[in-house]
Amino acid sequence: MLSNFRVKKKMGKSGLYASGILKEKSEELLDMKKGNFKGSGFGTLALTNKRFLFLQRALDSSSKGYNVRLEFSLGDIINVTITGLLLKKFNVQIKDNTANNIYNFLCSSNSETKRFAKKLVEAKDEFKEKETKKTNTVIIGQERKDSSNFH
Repeated sequence: MLSNFRVKKKMGKSGLYASGILKEKSEELLDMKKGNFKGSGFGTLALTNKRFLFLQRALDSSSKGYNVRLEFSLGDIINVTITGLLLKKFNVQIKDNTANNIYNFLCSSNSETKRFAKKLVEAKDEFKEKETKKTNTVIIGQERKDSSNFH
């Protein structure tokens, strides 16, 4: 679908570690796809169990590394919508301190765009569910600690 969509070398997981982007043992790479971000051009969409990133190759063509162009915590994603009749894109709405911003992305084909967007929604929902459970556990633990201090 994207005729100029070529990458000379395969961008892999090793490049994320070489760049220091993935360093936490608790952060797992869920998916990586060639993609496009409106405003930055072609690059790689990376999805972990904690973050959604748009990456571009480091300027040195022999480098295995990436530059992070956009990075969002999955907890900051409000929604993901698919738009477009002939060329499918997915829009990601992000909450921040001042407004809710919308960013447009697409993959190399309509089917890949839909699949990646679906995976992003699933990862976002799972992340938020884990964060809610963690918060509830902390609150319940704190309440028990506080109530034991009154006796």
